[in-house]
Amino acid sequence: MTRAPIPTSRTPSPDRRSGRRAAPGTDLRSAFCRTRFGQPVLARGQGCIAHRGFPLASAYALREHGMAGLTLSLAAEGAARGVPVNGISPGFFMTELNQAKMHPERKESALRRTPMGRFGRMEEPVGAAVHLASPSAGFVTGTIINLDGGYLANGI
Repeated sequence: MTRAPIPTSRTPSPDRRSGRRAAPGTDLRSAFCRTRFGQPVLARGQGCIAHRGFPLASAYALREHGMAGLTLSLAAEGAARGVPVNGISPGFFMTELNQAKMHPERKESALRRTPMGRFGRMEEPVGAAVHLASPSAGFVTGTIINLDGGYLANGI
């Protein structure tokens, strides 16, 4: 019986060998591990856990649905202990990476499809996270806030 190698940072994934990014698995594992670090929050019954994601697109559909499912499952677990679990799903934000790598036609298309007609500002996710962590959102759980200027509401 042949065993597959246990992936490490030095073991290329099949996606890396083929040149594709292994985003869904990596992102879901990362979110799951961060949540496990949040176990003391659940045990104490204080605080909140908030995940971050991106608007649905074909390349990210698996990841987004996985993140949404994880958020909802943890919301049910956390609610019994009084810990809200929510998500933040940012739309298009003109980060340094997007500025350098996003094709101009893609930028134009994103702006056309975004009813607010602009990219998100970097301080806007912070406001949503502060709200979710505040006492005024103590009864909010299992919610994913779409910070996308109406992109998802406009249809994909």
